Formats: sequence, structure tokens, C-alpha cells
Amino acid sequence: MKKNLLSLIFIVFTINLWANGVRIEGIYYLLDSETKTAEVTYTDNKNAYRGSIVIPEKVTYTGTVYDVTKIGAYAFQGCSRITSITFPNSLLDIGNDAFYGCENLQKVVVPNIGSWCKVSFKDNPFGYVRFFNMEEGIAEMGYARLYSDENTEIINLEIPESVTSISNYAFSNCISLQSVSIPNSVTTIGNYAFSSCKNLQSIAIPNGVTTIGNYAFSGCMSLQSVSIPHSVKSVETVFNGCDSLFNVTLNSDAIAGSNHIYMKDIFGKHVKEFTLGDSVTRIGNYFFSVCTEMTSCTIGNNVTTIGEFAFVGCSSLDSIIIPNSVIDLGQRTFEGCSGLKSIYLGSNADNRENFYSSVYSAFATNGLTSLESIVVAEDNPIYDSRNNCNAIIHTESNSLILGCQNTVIPDNVIRIENDAFCDRIGLSSMSIPNNVISIGTLTFWRCI
Repeated sequence: MKKNLLSLIFIVFTINLWANGVRIEGIYYLLDSETKTAEVTYTDNKNAYRGSIVIPEKVTYTGTVYDVTKIGAYAFQGCSRITSITFPNSLLDIGNDAFYGCENLQKVVVPNIGSWCKVSFKDNPFGYVRFFNMEEGIAEMGYARLYSDENTEIINLEIPESVTSISNYAFSNCISLQSVSIPNSVTTIGNYAFSSCKNLQSIAIPNGVTTIGNYAFSGCMSLQSVSIPHSVKSVETVFNGCDSLFNVTLNSDAIAGSNHIYMKDIFGKHVKEFTLGDSVTRIGNYFFSVCTEMTSCTIGNNVTTIGEFAFVGCSSLDSIIIPNSVIDLGQRTFEGCSGLKSIYLGSNADNRENFYSSVYSAFATNGLTSLESIVVAEDNPIYDSRNNCNAIIHTESNSLILGCQNTVIPDNVIRIENDAFCDRIGLSSMSIPNNVISIGTLTFWRCI
């Protein structure tokens, strides 16, 4: 009987030890005797923690030293009296909902940014925390204020050169951040790494970065401009919810040239000014499709191909300059660009046989209702806009491919191709020269 009672006491003690861990200097841990590591663990005593909590790098229990490497799932759940928490450099892992319900937490202290970038987060560590905004006197759901010590808030974050990868969720919901500088050593920015940093205004992404994870900068509502370097090979939905992101520069050929990635999915729907850098050689099919708020797009001087429907539905696009380097235009490239007022076609010096049909299929399309000006470079070997006629004319055949409201058809034009003036709303009259022997189908369709 006595032996059974001792066994029962031992079992109860073991269960209690597993449920609440070992308490060392006020913090509960699970200890691994084999690896000599400690995990901050859950306790059902919600009043166990209050004020400023400092998690140490090492703890000692019964003479054995343990490295504190993990904060377990739900470790501080519901501990509403915590006002600040300091993380050790030894930390490697933070479990699910570790700080859920810490509604009075005001400061997150990270003494070593390099170490923090390497921590593995199971989810957004502060996404379900109500942080108290001392300046406004209100509680905000899911926002953290990042500190390097108890008195120094991190506003301008500089990632150290020792970092090669920024882990998932590393700086998610950090309301204090206004700018981030990332060194050339970084190759990967993880999923949600800077998501919901709502005061982030600028981010410098270096040439070393090859991968930007899903939603890495989503919800950064103050971010106004961004430049993506040529080194980036993989992105998906990165800047979703960045409602102030109006200016984008893209230098990655792998992104711009893909037929499976679309601009608005990556950068959101509010981009107004877009620049394709000189590292870009191709614009993929549908890449800018239905970017209804984009007013300008600068195409780099090394782009040779613009894919099918690349700008379809860009109703606010005001003008387009097709550089000299372009030798291939996909069909219906500019269909539905109802706000497009001017087109400039460069010299396109590579005189390929199929360039005639390429240009024709790109511009002989519906929806160019506002077109006012068309200019072709003087040294273009295939096309011209002779006598400032505001039209694209195939030089060899004297065929007018594209016209606008202000077109004056030259006397030596003999053909007007299909759809040449289709949808030119406001075109009330047109003088047809005597030399014209052929007018295509739907040439003046919907010119009302």
C-alpha cells in the first residue's frame, strides 16, 4: 500500500512537472537533459508573469546548465500583466500563439537583430496580441513595438551583414519600423517577414536577394515606392494590401518575362508609375493586364519582346514609348487601354519579316478610345509616320495600320487596314485621299 502511494505521488509529480515545467527564477521551462536545452513552456498560472520579462540565454537547474533555445506554443498565452519582454540571442524557435492575449505588452526587446532573423516562427508571434499604444492611449490588435533595449525603440532597422536569410514572420506587425536596410549578404526574405508593418515607408532590397516570400510586405500601408533587383528569381503575392505603393521599379527579367506572374498580384492594384529596368528583356503575356490605376509605364531599353495582352485593360495608361530594342509585339497588346493618348514606336532596327504582322496585331485592337498622337521613329526601317500624320504606316506597302483622332492621311497612302480607327470616339470626320484603293473591315467601327 505504501509502495503504491509513493508511485502515485511520483506519477502526479511527473504530470505536474510536464504541464507546468520547472520554474527557474520566475519562468517555467521544459528541460532536455540530452541536448542541454530549455524551452519556455506554458503555465496555467496566468498571474505568474507581470511587468518586464527577461528570458535569459542560459538557465541552471540542479547543477546543469541549459541553453534557452525555444519558446513553446502558448507559453505566455493570456498573461495580460506583461508589459515588456526581452528575447535572448540563443533563441531558435517560437511556437504557435506564444503571446496570444498579452493585451498590455508594450515593448518587444531584441538585443541582437542578427540572431532574431534566424529564429523559426511557427506563425506570426504578435498577430494575436493587443499592444497598448501609449501615444494614442488605445489598444491595437496585432502590432508590436520593437526595441534594441528597454529605452531604444527601433525606427530605422539595419540588418547586419552576418545575416543571409530573414525568417518567416521575423518582423511582422512591427509598428515602430519606418525604414529597413538589407545587406547584400541576404538571399532570402521569408513569408510575411515584414507584413503589416504599417508605418514602413522605405525598403532597400539589395542585388543579392533571389527569393521574396509570400506576403513578405503585405499590409505595409505607408510604403510608397519599391525597387526589385535583377537577382530576384522568385516572387508571388508580396505587396498585397500596400495601398500607398504607387511607384515600382522592376529589374528582374525572371519576373517581368514570366507568363504566369502578374504585376497586380505581386505589387497590388494601386501602382501608378512602373519602370522596367535595363535588366529586363521580356514582358510576359498579360503581365500588366487590368492594372487599371497605372498611368505610366517606362519600358527599359533592352526589352525585345512584349507578350500577348501584356497591357490589356490598362484603362488609365496615358502614354507608351516602345523602345528601339523591341522586335516582337504580342497580339492585342494594348486592347482596352481606353485612356491611352499617345504612342511612340522606336526604330526597331532588327528588320524581321514577322514584325509587320507583330505590330499590326498589337495595335489593330479594340478600346483605344482616347488616342490623340502617334509618332514613329524616323529611322524605323519598316514603319513611318510621314508628314507628322499621327499614324503608323507600313512604308513599303503604303498601308495605314493605326490612326487616331488627329490623323491626317497622307496622299500616298493606298490602303487603310482593318480596325485602323476602331473605337476612336469623337472622330467626326476624316478626309480620304484619292489614292486609297482599299479600306478594311471595321475600320471606322464605333467612332461616335
